[in-house]
This record gives sequence, structure tokens and C-alpha cells, in this order.
Amino acid sequence: MARGRASGGAQGCATSGCPGRSSIGAITGVIRVVFEPQVQVGPISLRWEAVGLALSIALALGLWARLLAGQRAVPISDLGYVVLGVVPGAVVGGRIFHGLAYADAYLLDPGALFDLSRGSLSLVGAVLGGAFFGAYVCLLLGHSPRRWAAAGALPLLLLIGLGKLSLALAGGGQGGPSEAAWAVSFGGAGPWLSSDPAVPAHPAQIYEGVWVLMGFLCGSWLVRRGSVGMGARLLAYAVCWWLAGRTLVSLSWRDEPVIGPLGGEGVSSAVVLAITTIVIIRTVRWGSSPKDWAP
Repeated sequence: MARGRASGGAQGCATSGCPGRSSIGAITGVIRVVFEPQVQVGPISLRWEAVGLALSIALALGLWARLLAGQRAVPISDLGYVVLGVVPGAVVGGRIFHGLAYADAYLLDPGALFDLSRGSLSLVGAVLGGAFFGAYVCLLLGHSPRRWAAAGALPLLLLIGLGKLSLALAGGGQGGPSEAAWAVSFGGAGPWLSSDPAVPAHPAQIYEGVWVLMGFLCGSWLVRRGSVGMGARLLAYAVCWWLAGRTLVSLSWRDEPVIGPLGGEGVSSAVVLAITTIVIIRTVRWGSSPKDWAP
């Protein structure tokens, strides 16, 4: 890959891109990425973001299983059942929150809310819905939802962080148009997830991905040095870190403002962050062990 500033419109394949090659170039201060978002493996066509998401899920589940096993032996089948509960919960929760965030559009056609091919899913709603359904399955299996959720705090940050970066491999999650030096545009045949990939825009998916992975690394360091235990304190840290960053990153999105500068999903992030913070303040016994909080 090459990177350089175009002069007189002639930088060869380094900036304009050549068929079958990948390139990254800075054109008038904007990063232009040219590559094919999918690869053909025999009769199968694989999209790079799908490969990235699959690896992200595998790494997160592996870490979750390891952290659970470090506290108490957990049958691998039980982890599978909980995951099966998380998936439909994430879809239902994500769709409900998406409908609330864009209620003005869905009020015109309420039936569209049940058509998953129209619109998208709210990540905040998906996390909450998945957590609720997963906790219910934990109870059915005789496990402690709190312990499972605490063990899943770091894997959740890892999954969100890597998942966000995976979207960049398909041009998805682009923010609003920008002329900043780090603005990104996508070239090539595509297809890209962005509706206008050639327009330089804030790489919002990278902003959030990097922020969340920083939180994962900080949280892992705190656990290793013994400052935080595998309990409610770690879970609260993970949720607040993610939502605080997501609320700020939402300012760079293309969403129409709903409250102040925040769009619908940004408002959802801010509201859940505020509720989480209030719950922490009202339920934590501040005189408890420094390695954990006991609700």
C-alpha cells in the first residue's frame, strides 16, 4: 500500500487506484482507500467485514469462556445456550431502540419495524436486549447472571471494538462529510455499505473502534494489577467507557439532530449512560472492597 499527496492529478496507482490492487493515498489532505471489499474463494464470495466480524466474535467468545472458567467450571454447552439467548435478544432490542430513535419515520409505516431488510439495528438496544435475554437463560441454567455479565465485560469491549473496525473493511459506519486531513473516502467497484463512499467523511467507525479497544486494554491492565476485580465494578467501567465514547463519536455521525447536536442513537447512548451512572451512584457501597462494588 502506498500513501502520498496528489500533485497535478498524477500519482499513478498510488492514489487513483488500479484494478486488482489495494492502495491508500492522501488526496488534497483526505485519505482515499481503494480496494475490493470482497474476495472470491473458489465458488464462494467472502466480504472482508464478514471475516472480521467472525474473527471478532470468536475471540470475544473465547475470552468470555476463559474468564468464566477462571472463576468456576462452566460447561461449554451452557455457554452455547446463553449465546443462543443473546442473539435473538440483540435483534429484538436493537430493532426496538432503532424504532424509538427514528420514530417519526416508523410512525408513517409501523409495519416497517418488523421488516429487518428496512432500516438497521441500534447497537445500544442490541447490547441491552442481548444482556436481558442472556441473563434470563443464565437463570434457567442455574447460573448467576451477575457473574456471567461481569466476566463478559472485557469480551464485550473487545467484540465492539474489533467489530467497529471490521466495518471499515466495507466502508460502513462513515460519519458526516469532512475536509479534515484524516477524513476517509472509498473507491473501487464495491459494493460498499456507505451510500456515498466516495465522499470524504469522518471515519466514525474507526473513532469508536479505537476508543473501545483502548478501554479494553485499560480494563485488562486494571484487572491484571489487581485494581479491579471480576465483578460489578468492572462491568460498570466497561459500560460507561463504551457509552461515553459512543455519545461523543455520535456528534460526527450523519444523523439528523434530535436533542441538541445528538441524533436518535446518540440520545439513546447518552440516556443509557446517564441511567447507568445514576444506578451506580445510588447502589454502590463505597466502603466495600476496593476490588469490587457490591450492589
